[in-house]
Amino acid sequence: MKMPYPFDIGRYVIAPNRELLGLLIKKKDNIVELCSLFTSITSKYNIKVVNIIITYDKDSELKLLVFLDVTESTIPIERIILEIKKELNILEVIKSKGILIDTTSFPLMADNSRIILFRDAAYIQMFKGIRERFGSAGEAVLYYIGFESGKGFAKIHKEIAEKIGLINPLRIYEEISRKFFQWAGFGIIEIIKLQPNYSEIIIHDCFECEIAKNQLDRPYSNFVRGILAGAFTELFGTEFKCKEENCIAKGDKACKFIIYQ
Repeated sequence: MKMPYPFDIGRYVIAPNRELLGLLIKKKDNIVELCSLFTSITSKYNIKVVNIIITYDKDSELKLLVFLDVTESTIPIERIILEIKKELNILEVIKSKGILIDTTSFPLMADNSRIILFRDAAYIQMFKGIRERFGSAGEAVLYYIGFESGKGFAKIHKEIAEKIGLINPLRIYEEISRKFFQWAGFGIIEIIKLQPNYSEIIIHDCFECEIAKNQLDRPYSNFVRGILAGAFTELFGTEFKCKEENCIAKGDKACKFIIYQ
C-alpha cells in the first residue's frame, strides 16, 4: 500500500532573532497573477517567503496568508506594507520577532463546520490520563466518546453523500467516511471486507494506538473503535459494535478492526 505524504498545516513560524511579517491579502484575480505579483515584490526587496497558504472564499476571491522574513529586506517594514498595498488588498498585518503565529484566521472551518486542532502532546496526555485515573471505566468512556463522535461524523458524511447522489451506506463509507478519517489525521484505512452487517478494516498509523506502540500485549484502541462503531451505526441505522484484533501496541504491523452487529 502506497503511503501518502505528510502535510504541515503551517500557520506559525519559529525563527529566533529574525524580523517576521505576516500578511492576510485578498484579491479577485487568478492565482498565477497573484503569485507572480507578490513574488516580484518580495524578490525586488530581498524578502524571504517563509510560509504561504492560498484559499478561495465564498465570493471566489483569493486569500493569501503569507509569512515573511524581512530581516535582510532592503527597505523598512512600513515601506514593504505600502509597496504591497499598491497592488494588493491587505486585510490584516502581524509583526513579530522570533515567532509568528496566525491570529488572523478564526474560527477554523471545513466547509461550513468549525474544526479545532489537537497536537499529539495534548491527545496523548488526555488518553493516558483518562486511563490512569479511571482504569477500565476510563476505557469505556473513551469508547463511548468515540461512538458519539463517529455518529456525528457520519451525519455530515450522509449530508455530503446526498449532494453527490450517494445513497448506499457501504458506498458512503468507502467513498466519504474512510477518506475523511484520513483527512482528519486519524489514520489510513484499508478495507479488507465491507458488508452490511460485518466488515473488516486495517488502519495504518492509527493515531490512538501509536501512543502505546510496541508496549503492550493486547490491543489499545477504545476511542477509534468507538468512532468506527458509531459511524456504521449512523450510516446503517442500526447499532454496530467494534473490536480490535491486531494492534501496533502489541507489535503487529497495523491495527485490524472488526465492525459487526
